[in-house]
This record gives sequence, structure tokens and C-alpha cells, in this order.
Amino acid sequence: MNWLNQVLCARFDKLDLGGGNVRRVLLLGYVNGFQVFDIEEENNIHELVSKRDSAVAFSQIIPTPFTSEASKWQFEANKPLLLIVKDETTDEVNSEYGFGIAYSKGVRGLPRVADNNFVSTSVHFYSLNCHSYVHQLRFKSAIYAVRCSSSALVVSLATQVRS
Repeated sequence: MNWLNQVLCARFDKLDLGGGNVRRVLLLGYVNGFQVFDIEEENNIHELVSKRDSAVAFSQIIPTPFTSEASKWQFEANKPLLLIVKDETTDEVNSEYGFGIAYSKGVRGLPRVADNNFVSTSVHFYSLNCHSYVHQLRFKSAIYAVRCSSSALVVSLATQVRS
């Protein structure tokens, strides 16, 4: 098996395209990036995006905020958005696998430190509209879990929970 195709995370989610158009999607995180597939129609499964840059430990579609002021939302022009927890240290370390990361299962399914080789400390917002990263949150400690809803984004860290 090619190590670049090693799946680190997989989940089903719903992608709201607006106007009542909601699609079921499959989110896959790999050692070297992520993919999003539209799986709404079993005879028309297709890739929406494929990005190869660094290891992705977790991904989730970010719901549009429930507010009367949704049009003033900072990321309105960039939606739909994908939340990505990724590793940016792959070039700095060596592992028994030869590609810089040794993975072990962590809290709530996120990969966590294995032989001190992998600590994810940043959350990225990827626009499925313009196919680029539009925002980033950096933390000083390891990310253990991330959850988002239409009203909150919660990041569980090794030292505290921030929202």
C-alpha cells in the first residue's frame, strides 16, 4: 500500500449549498491531504475537491450560522467551508514509516502524539467555493478534538477548552 494514501480520518457529513440544496458528502483525510466526495446519488459519486499538502487528522463541514445577520458573517462569500485539523510538522521529524509521522489513536479519534512525532496545533478553514484556505487558528498545545455547529466552534486542547 502506498503510504501517501493512508487514510487518517473518514466521516460522512452534509453540505448545504443554499436554496434547500443539501448534499451528502464523504470527507477523507490522508497523510498528505484530503478529499471530499459528493455521495448523494449512488450512480453519480464524484470528487468535489482533492488537496494534497499535509496530513489531515480531522475534517468537518462548517454549518452556516443561524443568525438574522448571516449575510454579515465574515466567511459568507467563501461558504461552504470545511474545517481541517492538519499537521504541519511532517518535514521536521523522522519515523519508522519513513514519511515523518508515526500515528496512534488519540482522544475522540484524532491522531495524537506517537513517539513525539505528531502534534496538531492548528485549525484551518478551507473554502469549497474558491478552493483555498481562508482562515487559520493556531494554538500552543495539542488539539484533542474539534466540533462545530451553526452557533459555535469548540476546540479541545491538551491544556484547556476554547470556543
